Amino acid sequence: MTDLTQYNNGNAYDANETETGGSSLEPGRYTMHFAGDEIINGKNNWVALKMYFELDGTTIVMNTTFTLGSDNPKAVEIGDISLKLLLKAMGVTSMKNTEELLGKAVSGQLVRDPDNERYMKIDQNYGKNWQPVEAAKAPTPAPAAKPVEENKEEDLGDKIPF
Repeated sequence: MTDLTQYNNGNAYDANETETGGSSLEPGRYTMHFAGDEIINGKNNWVALKMYFELDGTTIVMNTTFTLGSDNPKAVEIGDISLKLLLKAMGVTSMKNTEELLGKAVSGQLVRDPDNERYMKIDQNYGKNWQPVEAAKAPTPAPAAKPVEENKEEDLGDKIPF
């Protein structure tokens, strides 16, 4: 038998003291930085652009797909519209290569995955959830303090207190 207390500061391992060490994601709007892409294929001649986004301030990478080709023309139409709305939100007017997205960010919506509530997924909502990232507003500078006028001896005249 192995004595594990030498690896846990002399204490027993207690399964009730489990912590994940980080906060979990919650549904909501996040700034997402483009982090890469790949082409994936599936049934019925399905071809999609799978894009990866890193969530701002984290090392968490999420992905979403845009249908580029399929036997289902409606799926292609939805993919086309959503991709164009993503590009518009990222400030890109035209794109021939995804390298043009390097350094770009977008605001997107995360929701719980209905197939597995433990996970989050990007909710495109047919492209309607993509929004531009709001530029950080510079703090409004405080009004400049009025300079205090110094009293000069010659200005005091008769008002000298002695």
